[in-house]
This record gives sequence, structure tokens and C-alpha cells, in this order.
Amino acid sequence: MRGSRKKYEMRTATPVVPRWGGVSLLHDSSGFTILTADVGGATTKSSLIKSDDTGYTLLGTARAPTTWNTEGGQVMVGILDSLRILEQKTGRPLISDGRPILDGDADRGADALMVTSSAAGGMRLLCLGLVRMMTAESAERAALGAGATLSAVVAADDGRTLTERLAVIRDSDADMVLMAGGTDDGTVEHVVALAEYLAAARPKPRLGEGVAMPIIFAGNVLAREPVLAMLESIGNVHIVENLRPSLDKEVLEPVRELIADLYLEHVAQRTPGFSDLLYWTGGVLEPTPAAAGKALRSMADTFGVNVLGVDMGASTADVFSVIDGAYNRSVSTEVGVGVSADGILERVGVDAIAQWLHYPVEERDLENWIMNRTLRPQTVPTEIEELHLFHALARESLKLAYREHRDLVVGLKGVKQYRTFDDTFEQTKTGLPLIHSSALDVIIGTGSILSATPSPAEAAMILLDGIQPAGISRFYVDKHGLMPQVGALMDHAPEVQEVFFHRWLLPLGTVVAPTGEAWGRHGSPVAEMYLTDESGRRQFRILRVGELDVVPLGTSEAVRIEIIPRRNYDLGDGPGTRVSADVKGGEIGLIIDVRGRPLIPPKSDAARFAALGKWRAAMGLSREGEAMFHERVD
Repeated sequence: MRGSRKKYEMRTATPVVPRWGGVSLLHDSSGFTILTADVGGATTKSSLIKSDDTGYTLLGTARAPTTWNTEGGQVMVGILDSLRILEQKTGRPLISDGRPILDGDADRGADALMVTSSAAGGMRLLCLGLVRMMTAESAERAALGAGATLSAVVAADDGRTLTERLAVIRDSDADMVLMAGGTDDGTVEHVVALAEYLAAARPKPRLGEGVAMPIIFAGNVLAREPVLAMLESIGNVHIVENLRPSLDKEVLEPVRELIADLYLEHVAQRTPGFSDLLYWTGGVLEPTPAAAGKALRSMADTFGVNVLGVDMGASTADVFSVIDGAYNRSVSTEVGVGVSADGILERVGVDAIAQWLHYPVEERDLENWIMNRTLRPQTVPTEIEELHLFHALARESLKLAYREHRDLVVGLKGVKQYRTFDDTFEQTKTGLPLIHSSALDVIIGTGSILSATPSPAEAAMILLDGIQPAGISRFYVDKHGLMPQVGALMDHAPEVQEVFFHRWLLPLGTVVAPTGEAWGRHGSPVAEMYLTDESGRRQFRILRVGELDVVPLGTSEAVRIEIIPRRNYDLGDGPGTRVSADVKGGEIGLIIDVRGRPLIPPKSDAARFAALGKWRAAMGLSREGEAMFHERVD
């Protein structure tokens, strides 16, 4: 919206329930069949879901290369390619005359097409704020939570010179600008100065010639009029509720909703071929990360748990969390295991990657393999040694992404604290991390890196070594890559989320991982553990330093565990505190990890090879993983 100097309109996103193909999916008792597609930067994934009086059935999934950025640039080409593969898998006609069949016929096609997308790099935001660690950080959390990636973050105190600041803004290559700054009723002068930087640099939107840059202002209410007057000549200004109305309050949802709304208007419609796609979806399209986040938030709310989700890609790694009801997302660029594999090498070094290999490798060979991976990210490992290199790289990618997520999700900085005399020696700091490894009830891995592992145990090991949770956690893998599609469908077919949580997510098992400030010698006792099965039979075992073990426990099985840690060790409720819980099994079972936090493999080659080999054998990987890999390659 371009407002006048005297008058402007508060802009908010209003969710709309569409009628795709003339069929409303809400409360449709007769059932429906729906096609979904997730258009990524490299791969387009499609699925066919059927609903009837017996429930939801996943009829099939398929994938094909995304085609928005190839010759011709039509995104529908990649979608149609994936639908042709899906036709072959399901035996159901899905395409006619080069178009998706969306006529509601019982024997062919589907009733509707639902699409999520992160193609064209998703949506890129330039964030501006007054204080880097306060309002600019809040703007960053809002943007990432809406499914955006950040082209740059500029703040009045970021240490850049005026010339550098203007250059960053001008060259940001963003799709839209999010500007925050100042608490309500605070100073206006500094906020207007921030708007002056933007007006002077005059950034152009990444997509679309002659298109006005969308600018969201979510700052001091007193600064709205002067900011609008300053910026209305360089873009379309949208006013939304202040991100930080006061030092102790952060309001993210109105901005997140508006960003998602503007993505459809200003990014998706200008991506080559998306106009045809929007026609077939009835104008409905969601950013992939925002839709995936919606599914995770629903899971956390439905089951009352803290959830961490990781999506490992070729160029980035996304981490989502819902901790005590608060949702956050981070995007770690240059740590993907494909085109940015060299970024991982540069940040952690050869030794950090090699520490996960249970066989010797020359430093030069490892560096060459990583550089080849960067140049040819679509290459599939054909030797078991290549697969192990790939998974070692994935562990370090996940460690970096999880660490950056914890650094982003912190308490509000700058909050004034009022204390009594009794509080003097119990002072707490602001800006402390809100995510702790012992607070993660559920951990979900998605993305082809995890879903395409030859063994569920391999996926579990990557998650376990990369995140290193403490306490008791439940592990899942989104084996079909359906999390974004389920998130997009939830508003229109609410029951699909229950099916996703209970049937389409692959439960790997439950992890028990003690931690402690002082870690004993290898083999020393950490805790006593009692397991009582559903028939009342009881087992006893002692957990010892260095142990990684699995108690066989099927997906439908559950046991009652009771753990009594030694005084220096903690299962999440404090050192030495007894913990009891009912836990379920999975593809692997009950995983007992007493290798220490942080997990540091032995330094010497011989000791490390022996330890890694033992850990892999405990998870069944020395046999199952390699056999399944060779079977797949052959």
C-alpha cells in the first residue's frame, strides 16, 4: 500500500479459505483426492493423498528436478514431470493435454492441487533495526519465522560506516524490506534516520522490472507518519503492529502473516511460470518453510511438547523449534551438504569432519571430495566410503545449524529488571539462550539427506551426533517429505495432521542421554536404570561412561523407565534427581547414549576407529546399513 502523508492504513494478512477447483475441502464428508507439490530450489516433490470415510491414504510420492531456472523457466514443467512419475507409481491418470486433471473424477486426477514453494531462493528480506541485538534481532526472528531468508541485516549500531551501510542496502538483492525500530511512544528521530538510509540507497526488488519495493514498517507508532513520508516515493509501504512495542514485549505474528501475504503478491507471481501454477491452485501458495513450521507448531500444541525440526538441504540448513509454545526458525546459509559443502569445510576444518569416520582418510582426499561435492551437488554416493563421508559432513552441518539456532532464540535483550534485596545475589541476565538440549521432547528430521539414508539407524546417528540432545527425547524422520504439504493442508483438511503425526512420520525411537558438569572415566557408572514392560517384567542395568546401546523396542511397544543418576549427572531435572517416564520404541528402539555432552570422539586414530565401530555396531549399522546401501546401489 502506498499511503498519503496524512493518511495510511494498518495492513494485516487475512487468511482465506479457498475453493480449489470449485471444491471446498473443509468438512467435506464425501472425501476428496488432492495433489500436493513442493517446489524447491533443486527438486520438486509431489504426492497424492486420498480421503474417504476410512481416513487418509497416501497413494504415492514422486520427485523431479525443478525447472523454474532452466531454459524456458516454466515452473509447471517440473511439477508435470513429477506428476508423470506419480502416474506411473499409482496407475492413476493425473495429466491430460499437458495440464493437471482437477475435475473431481473418482477414477482419475484429483479434486485440488496444493503447492508450497521455496523456488527462486524463496523470499529474501532486508531487515533494518535501530539496535542490532534488540529490534533488528526481533525483525530477524519475524522474517525467518515467516519462511524468509535474510539478504542482509542493517542496524544503526552495526559498526558499519554510512557508505558501507548504504552499499549493503543498495546491493541487498531482496524481495522486500522489513524495518523495525523504537518502542511505542519512544524517540522518533533515530527511526527516521534509519528510513533516510533506505531512501538514500533506493534498493530495487530482486524480481520484476519497474516494480515498487514492498516495505514493511513495524516500529514506533509515533514514527509512522514521518517514515511513510520518507519512503512512499521509493516503494509500497505497509504499516503493521510494532515488533517491540516495549522492551519486555515482542509481537511477531502480525509481521509474519504479512510477509507470507506479500510473498504471494510480490515474489511468487513474478517467478517464471508461477502465474500458471497459481491458476491451477486457485491462487493459493505458501512458502515451504512457513508451511513446515505450521505443522511443527500444531504438533507441539496438540501433544503439549517441545519440538525441534531440522531440514537439511544442499545450500542451507533450516532449524525450527517450538519451546514452551514459542515458535522460531533459523536459516544457516553456506552450511548445506551440496553447493555449500565447502563452507562447512572452511568453518570447521578437515579434522572435525574426519572425526566421524571409522577408517583412515588422507586430508587431501577429504578436501578434494568436498570440493567435488560442491561442484556437483546432485552426485549420489556409489561407494560405501563416499556415503560415510557424506554423513560425516551432514553431522557438522547440523551441529553448525543447531548452534546458530540456539544463538538466535534468546530472551529479549535490553529488558529492565526490577529486583528486591533478596534478588541481589540471584540476578539473571537478559538475552540468554532459550533452547537447551534437555528441553527437546521431540526431534524431527526432514529433507532428502535424512529421508534417503539407506537405514533409519543412519538417520538417527546423524541427528544424535549433530544435535546431541540431553535427557529423554523422541526421534522421528519425515520419510516422505510431507511436512510442508501437511502444514499447508491443515487449515482446509484439519484431520490430515493427525494422520501425519501417527502414520506418515517414521518413529526412530526414544533416546536417553545423561549429561553432567564432570564426566567420569570410561566405564565408570553414571546411573541406575529400571525398565518395566507392559506385562510387568522388570529389567535392571547400569549406565556407564562411553556407552551407546540399544534396547530392542518395537514401534507399538512401550516401557516404563526409572533412572537414578549419580550426583554429578543429570537427566533434565537436575543433578542426581530421579526421573521416571513412559517411553515408546520405534524402528531402532530405546537408544541409551552415555558418550558425554559435548560428544568428543577419542583423539587417537586407533581409539577413535574402535569407538566409532563399536557405536555403529550397537546401532546395527555395521551390518544393516552397508547391506541396505549395496542393495540400493546394485
